[in-house]
Order: sequence, then structure tokens, then C-alpha cells
Amino acid sequence: MSYMEKVIARSGLEERFFNESKPIIEDLGYTLFDLEYITRSTTLRVYIMDPQTRSAVIEDCVKVDHALNDLFEQGEWIPDDVVLEVSSPGVYRKLRSWENLKGACGELVTLNLSKGVKVQGSEMKVLKQVLLEDVNEAQVEVSVNNEKVNISFLDIKKAKVDPDLSDLMTTKS
Repeated sequence: MSYMEKVIARSGLEERFFNESKPIIEDLGYTLFDLEYITRSTTLRVYIMDPQTRSAVIEDCVKVDHALNDLFEQGEWIPDDVVLEVSSPGVYRKLRSWENLKGACGELVTLNLSKGVKVQGSEMKVLKQVLLEDVNEAQVEVSVNNEKVNISFLDIKKAKVDPDLSDLMTTKS
């Protein structure tokens, strides 16, 4: 089982939180990007995204937090000590499912692989490339030096959006 399969496998309370929260968040016009329930701290982190901006601002998070109040007040299955955190997944967002990867098409991503892929005679285990449009439940495609490379979804250990912000960091005189 790959890292990504383990990460996206939801069960128990986390699965129920995900399934119950998703329609509430979508009714507000946002995407439920990810969710994690950290049992040792009883923290439920809900990552949302505005599909147009591919981010979320504090006002978006507050709206979702308020919308989830009814679920938390009426859900007898929810532990009393759960702490809800609603957040944007961030600029360097983790891509933990094929839906996340599909949403990152056209963006610069870093893929850490469990086994190397051959690209122009060299074996590479870490790729920082633009994710191409051919993303499905089986594989992703990137272009390395103008060569299209297909990578099995199961060979991805970790993936994240990794934008080049160097232009924003330079100051103009």
C-alpha cells in the first residue's frame, strides 16, 4: 500500500466527519479540500478552498465554521471535546488524493516517489515539474525536459503544490 493510499483511507470518526461536512461546505460554494481528525488532541482540521481563487481567506473559514455549528450541536456521535479548526490548505498545499492532484493540473508540484522513474537515462525519485492534464485514478503525467512521463498514483509517496514565488520575493528598485 502506498503512502497516499494510507493517507486518504478514512475510517471511523474521520470518515463520518468528512461525509457529514462535505455537503455543508459545498452548499456554501467551497470545496472540502481535505480533513484530518487528530485523536490525541481531539482536533478536527477542515481544509477548504474557494474553487475560483484556489485558496480561502479568514472570512471563508469563519462562514464554514458557523455553518458546521449545527452539525456539532446536533451530532450526538461527535465527541464533546472536539476542537474544530477551519483553514485554507495553503500555498504549499499537500496533495493527498487523486482529486487533489487533478485540481493541481497546470501547477508546479513536487512528487516524492517510492521508486525512481527513468527520464532521459537518469533515474529520478523526486520530481518538481508542472502537473499535466492527464490525471486519473491510476496515474499522473508530468513533462520533464519536454518528455512526458507517466507516474503511477501508487508510486507517489508525497506530493505538494510547490509554486515558484521567487518573482514575488524580489524587490524592484
